[in-house]
Amino acid sequence: MDNQIIATVLAATERKRIVGRIRFQKVFYLLEQLGLDSGLKFSYHHYGPYSEELSKSVQSACVVDKILKEQVDYTVYGNPFSTYILENGTEQTITAKIPPEKMARSLAEMLKLSSVQIELAATIHWIATKENFQDWRSELVARKAGKATDANVSRALCLLDKLGLSVS
Repeated sequence: MDNQIIATVLAATERKRIVGRIRFQKVFYLLEQLGLDSGLKFSYHHYGPYSEELSKSVQSACVVDKILKEQVDYTVYGNPFSTYILENGTEQTITAKIPPEKMARSLAEMLKLSSVQIELAATIHWIATKENFQDWRSELVARKAGKATDANVSRALCLLDKLGLSVS
């Protein structure tokens, strides 16, 4: 994967940043489903679709290419979380396969949700389309019982609808 695609995605966000490693992974998974065509391969892990290649590319974008900054902060409970910030002056040099307006709209919709809700959206999509579960809802509850509340699932499904990635 070309690390410039990370810069392209971050440049399309309103604040040029994405908060959270899980959210970062799920944003890229959903963009891939929309046609980003970055070549990333995803597999299922505890928090849903995950790309080891994306994880390595993020580190390279921070350390080698210096197009991305990882800022580590802590929640009120002392848990660390990362914010990925596009470095000042980084140009958007890759033309993504998703039109810029569609990417910006899609990212705006995704970043409105909590990290749990976007995790559920990506997981629902994965279970229904990649694993072909007819009863994806039961499988989702089995995997993510504490997170799969009616409200969270409803918001996740609404996102998938807005993105044009609805599942039946």
